[in-house]
Amino acid sequence: MKKIKNKKVIPLTLCIALAVLIIAGAIYLLSKGNDSMTLVAPTATVTPNPAASDKTDMETEVEPEKEALLSKNAYPKINTLMESYFAATLSGDKTAFNNVISNPDSIDFDQLSRKFEYILDYEDINCYTAKGINGIDLIVYVTYGLKLPSIDTAAPSIDEYYIYYDSNNEPKIYLGPLKEDTAAYINEVRSSEEVTALITSVSHRLSQAIESDSGLKDFYSSFQLTDDTSDSENTNVSSDSSTTE
Repeated sequence: MKKIKNKKVIPLTLCIALAVLIIAGAIYLLSKGNDSMTLVAPTATVTPNPAASDKTDMETEVEPEKEALLSKNAYPKINTLMESYFAATLSGDKTAFNNVISNPDSIDFDQLSRKFEYILDYEDINCYTAKGINGIDLIVYVTYGLKLPSIDTAAPSIDEYYIYYDSNNEPKIYLGPLKEDTAAYINEVRSSEEVTALITSVSHRLSQAIESDSGLKDFYSSFQLTDDTSDSENTNVSSDSSTTE
């Protein structure tokens, strides 16, 4: 897949100081999933057929294989959309968001530019899609390698997005509040075996990357320390699990 690059080079010390502005995707989404899940994915069960109770083993019907929930890079337009979105976040060009998100006017561009200013590159972008609640929209889990200044190893990361199709049948990232049934459905998909396995896989690769690169380890340690301090100062503040990041 394509790389999305930002040509800025920032000293590692400054990058670490701003670690709180950058989310370590795999760990964040994994912890978010564990904290906010109130639903579990349904499991397929076979209802016994009384009329077939006398069948021999040879006559027993074989249950069809369950269809996969996630499809990897199955929608070229979705891959293009996500690449365009990441490119827009790095460019800081407000007009670049017009064709990729539902409501560009809702974005705080000052905050956005601060958050993404020190990201150099998005590498190896892959999109894992699941059908949305109406069978038309999509839930997308995007995995990528996050390149940071003065750190050799890209940090494996994963983000979750809800995609809808506009009046011109073009996909866009939805930003805004979700209906209760849509939020519940997203939680259900996120807690499914396939998505959990994907998140865990990215989390495992991130842990390996951290252990193999001292620069990334220092960065993540600083992020974790800042994040823990922030949590302790906001113990009475609860997050709204009805929206996606």
